[in-house]
Amino acid sequence: MRAFWGEVNPFYGKVRAFWGDVDPFYGKVRAFWGDLDPTLLVNADDGPRYAKIGPFWSRLGRQWTRIADVWSTAGEYGRESARDYRWVSGQLSEMFKTARATWKSSVLEQTDASTFEEGFRDPFLARYGVSLDDPASLAQLDAAMQSRFFIELYDGLMAFSGTDHVDWWMRTINWTPAITQTMGSGAGSTLGLVDDYNVNSIDVIVKVEDLTKKGGSPGGHGEGVLSLVVAAHDGKGVMGIAPGAKVVAYNPFTNGGANWSDVSDGIQAVAKKGATVINLSLGAPGAALSPEWQKIFTKSEINTHKDKTLYIIAAGNDGVSQTGIVDMKGALDTTFIVVGSVGPGGISDFSNRPGTACLTDGGTECKGSSSLKESGYLMNRFIVAPGELILVSDGKGGLVRQSGTSLAAPLVAGAVALIQDRWPWMREKPRDIAMVILGSAKDLGAPGIDPVYGVGLLDIEGAMSPLDFSKLKYYLTSNDGKSQNELPVATLRRGGIQASWATNDMYFTAFEKLDQVERDFLIPLSARLYGQTRNKEYFQSFVYDRMVSWLGGTADFAADRVGFVDGARGGTVEAGGGWTMRMSGRVIGGYSGDAQVRRPLLRSTVSMASPSGKLGFNFGSGDGAVALGGGADLSLASDFDPYSGGANPLLGFASGGAHMAAVVALTPALSVRAGVTQQRRALGYDIADGLVVGDPDAPRPRDRYRSSAASVHLDYRPAAWMRLSASVTSLREPNAFLGVRPIVGNDLAGGTTTHGLTMGAHAALGSGLTLFGTGTAARGSSPDQAASLRLSDEGVFGASFQAGVAKQGLLGGQDALRLTLAQPLRFTGGAIELTELQVIDRQTGETGMVTRRFDVGGTQPRRLVAEGHYSAPFLAGRGRIGLFGRGELRDRDVGTPRLMLGSQVQFGF
Repeated sequence: MRAFWGEVNPFYGKVRAFWGDVDPFYGKVRAFWGDLDPTLLVNADDGPRYAKIGPFWSRLGRQWTRIADVWSTAGEYGRESARDYRWVSGQLSEMFKTARATWKSSVLEQTDASTFEEGFRDPFLARYGVSLDDPASLAQLDAAMQSRFFIELYDGLMAFSGTDHVDWWMRTINWTPAITQTMGSGAGSTLGLVDDYNVNSIDVIVKVEDLTKKGGSPGGHGEGVLSLVVAAHDGKGVMGIAPGAKVVAYNPFTNGGANWSDVSDGIQAVAKKGATVINLSLGAPGAALSPEWQKIFTKSEINTHKDKTLYIIAAGNDGVSQTGIVDMKGALDTTFIVVGSVGPGGISDFSNRPGTACLTDGGTECKGSSSLKESGYLMNRFIVAPGELILVSDGKGGLVRQSGTSLAAPLVAGAVALIQDRWPWMREKPRDIAMVILGSAKDLGAPGIDPVYGVGLLDIEGAMSPLDFSKLKYYLTSNDGKSQNELPVATLRRGGIQASWATNDMYFTAFEKLDQVERDFLIPLSARLYGQTRNKEYFQSFVYDRMVSWLGGTADFAADRVGFVDGARGGTVEAGGGWTMRMSGRVIGGYSGDAQVRRPLLRSTVSMASPSGKLGFNFGSGDGAVALGGGADLSLASDFDPYSGGANPLLGFASGGAHMAAVVALTPALSVRAGVTQQRRALGYDIADGLVVGDPDAPRPRDRYRSSAASVHLDYRPAAWMRLSASVTSLREPNAFLGVRPIVGNDLAGGTTTHGLTMGAHAALGSGLTLFGTGTAARGSSPDQAASLRLSDEGVFGASFQAGVAKQGLLGGQDALRLTLAQPLRFTGGAIELTELQVIDRQTGETGMVTRRFDVGGTQPRRLVAEGHYSAPFLAGRGRIGLFGRGELRDRDVGTPRLMLGSQVQFGF
């Protein structure tokens, strides 16, 4: 069915959905573009120019929505039509000016025109009889033509993009070219096509072997079907789901028609040439599954191929729901899938539906079985896929948008080809493949299998993922592939994903039992594995995401159940363009402004990661030290606490306010993180809990404590079991030194700056045992040496360290213990100077400025702080209990307890 005439005429509402709230188009083009741009350009050097296309369509989509609202209702609701058309004409003029800014260079390169208007705008408007100088000319386009106007504007401009066209169906069925490029392009799969065709596209014709014995009627229908499966990813036109597949084709049409005998000849011909999936975008009117298929499948010449051939049948375009009995005696063990069509708004008006029709083995009773080998409802073998306004090859060397179940069926056939490429031993196992395709569908309509959508919507990511994670056999594998241990499903469900697995770049090798065979999966447990290969197979992030969803939480929550972190982390969600986002948060006690009024304070961090995992950002308020300097070993705010922790204390002084950081993976082994964090601490905090100690009746500083820190952190992995790190931190305190503020206004005028170098190491020793350590050397200085109280020219030197050991699986499979020994920041050298007015001659009373020097370091006691954390799951992994202890091993400051104990209980919902 052609897209723009006949029964497919609910254009205005449906086409606008492509650009509006219903998902596929203008809001999603940008998301696709960011992900696809680097892989689809003919010339990668053109990337910067084409990177503007996504934002262009996003802006234009919103503009078009406003234009369409006025254009389609011009003159209604008491408005003057001439005024409305003048407004629309002005908006269209602005729209083309925006298009010129983005597309001019491409249009001039590919045409003989001297201007964008001559090369594109004017011919385009002329086809619709529209002149922007004559607003009244807009009145001749009805709502359907207005929608067509914008669709052809999109397709027309994309022809100049130098990239393949992004279409709405891709997001809908969870397919991107990245899946094809990493999971297999259909190589080794042979697709049978029984259809009319007149192949003119070079990237299609080279893959087709024509088996037609007599002159068939040429037509573009078959090539449109083929293009959705095998069109190359070559920077132009349509992208096929499985461009590496081979095609054997037979045209059964003569004089514009075909009978069932012709179809039978075609199926025999392509099956004999090795087709293991046969696309049948044809059928008889009035039924989703014609009874004639029973006669076809039971022919001995065809029945002989039943155990190695999967048939994909288009449901047809009559808009009917099938009822009654379909006698499939002798053909029930033939594996076939019937495909209906959906648009952005749901089931297509023209699509036939399975209804309550029953497939029987010659009887009159419907047993209701869902097995592909038994009688049962047709809806059990019925799936839907996008079939409205699909961009396809037109059979004449160009492109056209068409609608029909004929365009939905090849999307399913393409998914089959991907499965056959990824798991070659399944090529002649049609029932196993059908089990995967039908079992992975996304439920639509009424819950479960229903008479409208059957099993639901085709989901290619789902088909390339396990059907049921609870039925897999899991083998935990080390990064080098040399260590592999089977992990019971019950253990994984109770304890979730352990943080050390991600730290050590481990992964699961998992196996899924189907009807006759098993298929394998590589499930990465670290984002660093995304895009890498093991045994020539790629790690896929979407498989990991689905496993985490099965665990009953998010990736972050699952990992945190065995890690030691403050608070809880929210779920990972899509942020557009393949980017993911999560939020972590905790509530602590705090103070409102400078008043001594305690109120809860939220410490939160939002983290974002690119599709490849090579670029990330985080920002938030509070816990900036963990966000900038933390990791698998240093993930508690107390690690960075200047008074009790031994990790980078300079970050701890500036943690509590806003923070942000960026992370870039330069190579698989080397990454760099840079960021800033700040603190604006209320006076009430100091009075109750802060660092100012001494006589409680002594004068207090009046200003808020302010600080900011910038840090650059390098992380290097020379081996899978080892990680080394180095970071440089600069702490700026405008009115204090290491958290202590003066009372007199001119003291520490200009503030202080402290620079630090931090070195760290982590070693995974196996069996869940890791060792880690970090040390920091710091030097503080006063930029203003004229201040009354200041740090000396040589500055003040300090150092801290923290070392620890962690063990997972101590008493049970999923418990964890961490022990640390820390020396908090200790002054080791330098001096503080104080210049003040004094009597310098006791005989005459003469006064003058006198500078006194106070050495620091030797008299300061060296503190050692030991901490222990233990965590174990309960309630089948839905909760976790933690125990905590801290002890001072040497003499301590007055008011510091020698021993602290605590506990925590956490539930996941």
